[in-house]
This record gives sequence, C-alpha cells and structure tokens, in this order.
Amino acid sequence: MLEGVKNQLIKMQKLSEISEQFLQLSSKDRLDYQMITDLLLELSDGRFAVFNLIDHHGDYFHTEAFSGNAALVEKALKVAGIDFSKKIWPNDPVRLERTSNQITTHFQTIYEYAGSVVPELVCISLQKMFHIGELILIKIMTDKKMIGDFVIFMDADMPYDSEAIVEIYSRQVGLVVSRFNAENALRESEVNFKALFEKGPIGIAYHEMIYSKSGKPVDYLFLDANAAYKEPVSYTHLAGDSQMTLP
Repeated sequence: MLEGVKNQLIKMQKLSEISEQFLQLSSKDRLDYQMITDLLLELSDGRFAVFNLIDHHGDYFHTEAFSGNAALVEKALKVAGIDFSKKIWPNDPVRLERTSNQITTHFQTIYEYAGSVVPELVCISLQKMFHIGELILIKIMTDKKMIGDFVIFMDADMPYDSEAIVEIYSRQVGLVVSRFNAENALRESEVNFKALFEKGPIGIAYHEMIYSKSGKPVDYLFLDANAAYKEPVSYTHLAGDSQMTLP
C-alpha cells in the first residue's frame, strides 16, 4: 500500500511539472502531440496510449499520436488488413452513447471499444498478441465540448489506478489545444484580412483623428492605406502623414 501511495505522489509531482511546461508553451511553438501522448503513458502506467482529435463536425476522429511500440502495433494491424497510416476513423455512435455521461469510460476488450470499426476476430487476436487488459477512454473537453480523447491500453496484469490524475491531465491538454486552436484561427484571420486589405479592389485607409485643445477635430493622420486607395491620387506612401500636410 505504501508503494502505491509513493507512486501516486511521484505522479502528482510529475503532473505539476507538466503543468509548468504547458504554461510556458508559446503559440509560436508547434504543439507536440507525441510528447503529450508519451507523458500520458508515463502517468497512466499503460502499455499503449493513443491521442485522438475529433473533426469540427464530429463525424471522424484523427489519431495524432501513438505511444508505445508503435512500429510493432502498426505491423500487426497491417497483417490484420487495417491501414493505420491514414489514422482517420469514423465515430461510432454506440461508443459515443456509452461515453456520453462521463469523462472516463472503461472497456473490458478491444472489440468492446472498437465496435464495428475493427472485426471481432482481429480484436481478439490483437488482445492476446499484446497481452492487453482493459482499455480506458478519457475525453478531452473544452467549454463542455468534446474535442478529442485519450485511449489507454492497459497490460492484462496491470490495474488502472491513475484515473484522477489522468482526468486532470486531460483537462490541461484540452485547455492547451483550445488555446492553440484559437490563436491559430486568429492568426489565420489576420492573414486573410491583411490580404483582403492590401489586394482588395476597394480603396481603404485607416485614420486617427487629431483634435484641437478645445476638442474640435482639425485634421486626421493616415495610419495605413491600401494600393486601391493610393493609386487614384498617385500617393506611394501615406502612413504617418496628416491630411493637412499632403499636397
């Protein structure tokens, strides 16, 4: 029992260190899905771990990373006729229903988890081949919406005793993924707007009003203007000029 308590304390310390890592991540960094999955495997004492993200419509999920002996598993799946390289799988409505009311769901067999995606005989064969016990699915949530999940494959002889720690970790990952998605969307929007502004057919200029001491508007400063605005008046540069200083 003391060994189990010691192990949990070590995992809590590791979780604290991971939290610090996540806080230091910059949106300019590439989100390392493999590192995230490797850390999950370490926290859970699992045999294998998978990190999936769901598409915007919720119809498919995409495997972003696999932790464990990936080469061995991929080879076994190919022998079984399953192309793991595509890593895109249809969402199973039965599994969605079963997991709808909780963050963590336990599956006793691979087939119970995979459902119609993988044939039952293949699931049984894989379970025996890799000595797999239960599978643990942990939702990755943000703003009460599921954006992905972790799947942990436990060894048949290893109990899963890290539920609380892994759920905390999944929430942290959800926050990180959500932040990166929002910042990437903002950058993409800024790039699109800049392209529309610079190359658009309609003349557009940004101004800053200049006021007198009494608060009356007396002039305005050009902050920026696109080519369509400058061309008719033959100005090549306007930013920093005021209307009163222009010829």
